[in-house]
Amino acid sequence: MKTMDELKATCDIALANKRGIVVLIKLPGLEAPEEIYNPPSNVRAKRDYYTKTYKTNLRMVHNDAIRIVGCYTK
Repeated sequence: MKTMDELKATCDIALANKRGIVVLIKLPGLEAPEEIYNPPSNVRAKRDYYTKTYKTNLRMVHNDAIRIVGCYTK
């Protein structure tokens, strides 16, 4: 996953199918990405949050070392 458009598309698929999402976030100092699960009821709010908090290249606005590296429905 490389763009905000891809993340939004995954969220839209989850919303359409009443599924949750798992977001993979790469943090400095950690070998593996953090996996964050959000249930279906949170997907719309999290989509808005990620859109405001991350740039189009999926790097965090306030800390360029933090980035979203994946997202899938669950």
